[in-house]
Amino acid sequence: ESAQVLEARVRAWWEDAALRDGDAVLVAHAGVVRALRRIVTGAPWPEVMEGKVPHLEGERFERARWAAARSAQE
Repeated sequence: ESAQVLEARVRAWWEDAALRDGDAVLVAHAGVVRALRRIVTGAPWPEVMEGKVPHLEGERFERARWAAARSAQE
């Protein structure tokens, strides 16, 4: 699976989850975490790939940050 295909799949899940009330919990591998970092922050793939993804640790992704990054890209 290419990074672009992974990003599209994760983006579809994220956008669906963002429309729902409340929080969502996702247990996933490092590729999905990196894709979410790209989607939420708007960072380019090379930058996202440089970041470490610690094992068995949580990471919080907030809708407000995603909305701000999305607005900046438009």
